[in-house]
Amino acid sequence: MGKRITAIDLGTHTISVLVCEEENDGIRVIAYERTNSDGIKKGIIYNIQKTMIALRMLINKIQEEKGITINEAVVNISGRLKRCEPYSFEITRREPNSFISAAEIAKMNNEAMSYPVKGDEKVLYAIPTSFDVDDHIGKDFKDLEGSIGRDVTCNYNLMIGRAVQFNNIKKLFESLKINVTEFILTPIASARSILTKDERELGVAVIEIGAGTTNVIVIKEDQIKHIAVIPFAGASITEDIRIATSTSSMKSEIMKVKYGTCLESSVLENKTIVVKDNLGGREDKMVSFKDLSHYIEARVTEILEAVLYEIKENGLMNGITAGIVITGGSSHLKRISELAESIFKKSVRIAIPSNKFILSESNKDIFSPNAVTIAGLALCERDRLNGIDDSPAPDNVWIKKNSNSVNQGEFKEQHIVFGEEENNETEQGVKTTNVSEEGKKSVKKVKKEKEPKSISERIMDFFGVSKNNEA
Repeated sequence: MGKRITAIDLGTHTISVLVCEEENDGIRVIAYERTNSDGIKKGIIYNIQKTMIALRMLINKIQEEKGITINEAVVNISGRLKRCEPYSFEITRREPNSFISAAEIAKMNNEAMSYPVKGDEKVLYAIPTSFDVDDHIGKDFKDLEGSIGRDVTCNYNLMIGRAVQFNNIKKLFESLKINVTEFILTPIASARSILTKDERELGVAVIEIGAGTTNVIVIKEDQIKHIAVIPFAGASITEDIRIATSTSSMKSEIMKVKYGTCLESSVLENKTIVVKDNLGGREDKMVSFKDLSHYIEARVTEILEAVLYEIKENGLMNGITAGIVITGGSSHLKRISELAESIFKKSVRIAIPSNKFILSESNKDIFSPNAVTIAGLALCERDRLNGIDDSPAPDNVWIKKNSNSVNQGEFKEQHIVFGEEENNETEQGVKTTNVSEEGKKSVKKVKKEKEPKSISERIMDFFGVSKNNEA
């Protein structure tokens, strides 16, 4: 039996638990369970009790069905980052002719995490960038172990957020009596799951568009250059549709996923969605495909432009040679890669988790953009257990392990083409139709509202903090 790993993803929309074991040919998934998260907003736990109940339900289900005990896990940290701050310090070694050990490096990391901040802040993550040993300047941090020298300068980028982000997570797992082996920032976990070795070396930006937040991480020369969390994501798109069409959040989500596209110009004028009134006494609503895609494109554009602003502000745009990788739940949106290419002027691909996982039919959902974070957490924990320091992610190539393996085509970007049939019924009172002029009189037309309120000004306020400008 290999080493058992439990990973827990605390997302805005979904809480997930993954239990797996390392084998010679990969990581075998034992259990993968998910449920809605009611106590988390924008990646931050605001109701510990609600989150605890949901998480305990998942853990108990796995323990009962699989006959195992979960008493430790690797966990992600999400939510808003207040700033990214450079930090350097020097140490003088007592035995300069001895090799720098892993224990010494651990002390350096603890020193970085102990950087003094304001009372309501906490260093959530310390990213080592480079080190100087005597006259060897700017060396790769992963080459530090085994080096010889007296004077060592350690250079870090500190990810600083609200202390409540960490404290609430800590309280949650203390209540569950689960030991957290490691806390990992969501963007780092996601990148670990989906990037190829070439992408990490050449320079790449990962954009994970979740429900409550959009996570951004830039990696070049196999080193993390910058991390940012933008507080707008898939839920903002759904909310725009809900307000503009005066429909429920559930129906708005259905319309977004099934019928929307990120390029309004690609939509045929005569395609229309009729939203049935389930309350009684009210007229059905009619929403054109074009108007729906108008709302989606407007918000997705602003999310991606916020990412572009963040990357440019930190001087990293020219270093993204390998392009952009988009993942997360909203990567399912049709034509999002085309829209992103037009904004970033870079090649764009939609990514899913690494092929290192060996699956059965019951847990094949691990190969989904929604699972990149939890898959990355498991891979990071495997690296830690095996003494691997931030190993390159495997090539994102699909390998069939058995007859139950997932077909890659299941998760390719879908382009839904609707025929000319009338009254094509769909779920939850939403249907598509080609409405005649006479038919238009019997339903209420949703007028094209003004553009969803711009977030540009809020972006400026949000990012109006000191940053590490890197070339």
